[in-house]
Amino acid sequence: MAQKRQATQQPIFEKFQQVGAAQAGQLQQRDEEIAQLRQQLEDLQKAPTSSGVPQYPIQEFVPLRLREGLTQPRKYFEPAAMEKLKQSIAKVGVREPLLVRRGADDKLEIISGESRWRCSKDLNLETLPAIESDLNDEQALEIALISNLIRENLNLVEETDSIIALIGLKFDLDTDSLAQALIRIKNLRRARSLDDEQVVEEMRDYYSGIITLDALSQIDRIFAQFGLTLESFVTNRLIAVQKMPENLLEAVRAGRVAFSKADVIRRSSLPSEVQEDLLQEVEGGLAKSALLERVKELKQANSDANSDAETDPPQQFRQSAQKLYSKKAWKRIQSDAKLKRKFQRLQSLADELLEAIQDQP
Repeated sequence: MAQKRQATQQPIFEKFQQVGAAQAGQLQQRDEEIAQLRQQLEDLQKAPTSSGVPQYPIQEFVPLRLREGLTQPRKYFEPAAMEKLKQSIAKVGVREPLLVRRGADDKLEIISGESRWRCSKDLNLETLPAIESDLNDEQALEIALISNLIRENLNLVEETDSIIALIGLKFDLDTDSLAQALIRIKNLRRARSLDDEQVVEEMRDYYSGIITLDALSQIDRIFAQFGLTLESFVTNRLIAVQKMPENLLEAVRAGRVAFSKADVIRRSSLPSEVQEDLLQEVEGGLAKSALLERVKELKQANSDANSDAETDPPQQFRQSAQKLYSKKAWKRIQSDAKLKRKFQRLQSLADELLEAIQDQP
């Protein structure tokens, strides 16, 4: 027990310097390593020091480069936060070392600390402190994910993507497969009130050997590390992100709108062109309370218009046609063979109706 406690307190830069084949493997194979790594990163953040850490020329650093199929967890850097960090670095320098690995071209790929590197470049600093470690793509991404998650500087969409990626790495599941597995686990637990042994049995046909009792326990512990449960994550984040239109997701990722406001727009179920107008209003500074009121007004107006259309068949048909030919609907029709066949039948019926009308005297 004493040895385990001592290992947990080992400075993170020593851990990364000492990562060998066995220890690196544990970063993925042993669930408790996530908690240990999280604690070490938090300790380093609370009491950062670059004393005794090697300094490298700033031009040697590059963002983390991963093979196809693995993506960086951090895609957006909020300008105000970056400006605050830049001011801090200008006063006291970079006190917390970057975590890096050596690339094939001898460049230092940044696993943790890209914000510090970007700000330091803007300030024309010559060198940066860094801890170099030999990590493969999966290990580097796992550390980058945990580092970003514990700093709480990801927007909710990036955080959701990162948690999915982190769990996917541990169980060798792609994003889509894991997302569907988590949704199914949530439904089996909540809707059908199954215990974990029953959940594993129900999922055996699709995830045999992957979703085990031990795997469920590990997944639950990973969510707990970030103050979540599997059920709350699926209900409040994963499903919302999956259902959110791409234009709203991009606005959240780019920091133009808060996720909570984007979700209000998504839940409104208003036509896509109306949602786009709402998004522009929110980007212009519309408060959430005002957004909720605006949605209420628009839904009422839309309801009144639909009511009027029911007594006006030509108007109702025009509205249906407009929705059918919207960019999003047409894209789905073009990419789905079943929908395409239905559209062709609709076109045939319309042609038959026109012919019948023309044949009448």
